[in-house]
Amino acid sequence: MDRLRNLTTWHVPVFAALLALAVGAFQLAHPHVFGGELGYNLGYDDGVYFGAALRFVHGAAPYRDFTIVHPPGIVYLLSPFALLSNVIGSRHALELARILTIAVTALNVVLVGHLVRSRGRVAAAVASLALAAWPLTAAIDRTVELEPYLVLFTLIGANLLLDRHTGRLATGRRLVWAGIWLGVAFDLKVWAALPILAAVLVLHRPKAVVRFLGGVALAVAVVCGPFFALAPRAFWHDVVADQLGRHDTFVTTTLGERLRLLTGVSGLPGAGTSTVLAVVVLALILAAAVYVFVLSPVRPAAADVLVLVLWLVIALGMFASAGFFDHYAYFPAVPMAAVIGVLVAGVRRRLPRPRLGPVFVAVAALLVTVVFVEQVRFAHRYVNEASDPSAGIRAVIPSGACVVDDFPTDLILADRYPAGYLGCPQVVDPFGLFLAEDDGRTPHLEPPAFNLDFVAQWQAWLERTDYVVLRIPYSDFVPFNPDLLKWFAANYHLVTQLHDEYPDGYLDKAKDEFIYARNNK
Repeated sequence: MDRLRNLTTWHVPVFAALLALAVGAFQLAHPHVFGGELGYNLGYDDGVYFGAALRFVHGAAPYRDFTIVHPPGIVYLLSPFALLSNVIGSRHALELARILTIAVTALNVVLVGHLVRSRGRVAAAVASLALAAWPLTAAIDRTVELEPYLVLFTLIGANLLLDRHTGRLATGRRLVWAGIWLGVAFDLKVWAALPILAAVLVLHRPKAVVRFLGGVALAVAVVCGPFFALAPRAFWHDVVADQLGRHDTFVTTTLGERLRLLTGVSGLPGAGTSTVLAVVVLALILAAAVYVFVLSPVRPAAADVLVLVLWLVIALGMFASAGFFDHYAYFPAVPMAAVIGVLVAGVRRRLPRPRLGPVFVAVAALLVTVVFVEQVRFAHRYVNEASDPSAGIRAVIPSGACVVDDFPTDLILADRYPAGYLGCPQVVDPFGLFLAEDDGRTPHLEPPAFNLDFVAQWQAWLERTDYVVLRIPYSDFVPFNPDLLKWFAANYHLVTQLHDEYPDGYLDKAKDEFIYARNNK
C-alpha cells in the first residue's frame, strides 16, 4: 500500500491512456480496418472530412465550391495529411490520419484526469479509467471522426478555466485562452456551443464572461472568417440553418436508445438493449451527485461545479439533436467520466475509511479488467464489418478519371479521389447534400418527393462524370426520381459489380460496389 500512496495524479491517467491506445491498435489490427472502410454507419464520415481537405489543398473552398455541413476546423486539421497524399497517396495519408485520431482519444483520457486533478488522485484515476473503459470507444477511435478532436479542444479549454495551482476558476489572460480553445472546438463542430454555455454559467461574473467570450469570438473569427467572407450565405446555410432544420428520415433514435447511448450501455454485449440499466446508471450518478454536492456541509469546489455543469448541459443538449449516432455519445461521455471521478472521490472522503485497502484495490482492478474485456469484445464485433474494395476500383477506373461515389472513402482508399481534376463535380458529402439541398431531409426513398432543383443539379454533375460508384443500384444517397432514373439508365452502363463478404459472416450480409461508366467510356 505504501507504493500506492506514492502514485501521483499522473500515473493512473497515463496508464489508462496506454490501455486506450491498446484498444485502438486492437481495432486497427482487424482485417481491412486500417486500410479499408467500415460501412455506412461506421466509416462514411472519414471520407467526407478527408475528401474536403483534399479538395481544399487543391484550391477548392468549402461552402463556396462544395458543401460540407460542419465548420471548417476539420479541413484545417487534415490539410497536412491531404498535402502528404501528393507524395504517398490518399490511401496512406488517410491511414496516418486514423492513427492520429487514436492518439487523440488516448490524450483525451489523460486530459480528463487532469481536469479533476485538484480533487485528488482518486478523482483523476477514476475519471481517466472511466473514459478509457467507456464501452462505446470503438465508435470513435477506429477512423477519423469529429468528436475526438471536439473533445480534445474542449478539454484543453476546460482545463484552462481552472487555476493550475488552486483548482479555482481562472482569471485574467487564462480565461481568454480558455475561450480561444473552446472557440477552436466550435470551429470543428457547432456542438461546442454547449460547453461554451456551460462555461458562461459557471463563470457568471460579467467581466470574466466577457474575457472568455472574447477568446471564443477571436478563434471563430480567425478560423471561420475567411470562408464566411467567401460565401456568407452558403456558410450560414450549410453549417447552421441546415443542422437546425434537419429532418432525419435516414435514422431515428428513440428515447430509450438515446439513454443507452449516452450512458454507454449500448456497448455492453450482454446488456446493450437494456434501457432499465441505462436508467439505473443515470440514477446512481444523480444520487451520488446529490449526496456529494447537496447534502455535504462543504461547499463544492470549482472543479466539481464545472464538470457537473458541463455534463448536464452537454447531455441535455444531445436530446435536441434530430438524429443520434453512436459516435455522438463520446462528447457527453467525457464530462460524465469526470463527474464519476469527482463523485467517487467525494463519496470516499465522506465515508469512514475501511482498513481493507488491498481488497478494494483488487476489486477495482478486477472491475476495470472485466470492463476492458467487454470493451474489446464489443470492438471486435463493431469493426467486423470492414472490407476493402479499393483493388477492384483501381482495376476498373483509370487514374485521372472523373468519378462520383456515394461513399467517398472508397475512392480515397483506391487513390482515385478526383480532388485536383478541373471540371469534375465537387461532390464531397452525398449525405450532407440532402441536408443542404433537399429541404433539410436526410436520404430517403419514400415521399415527400425530392426537390427538383436538387435532382437537376445531380443530373448536371452526372453529365460531367466518367464513372459512378454506388453501394446499391440507384443508391438513395443520390436523388433518383423516375426522370433521373430513366436518364441514368440511358446514359450509363454497369461495368462491374464488386462483391466482398463480411469477415466471419457478419450479419450474413455481403457488401457490393456497383461501378457504372458513361456509355462513351
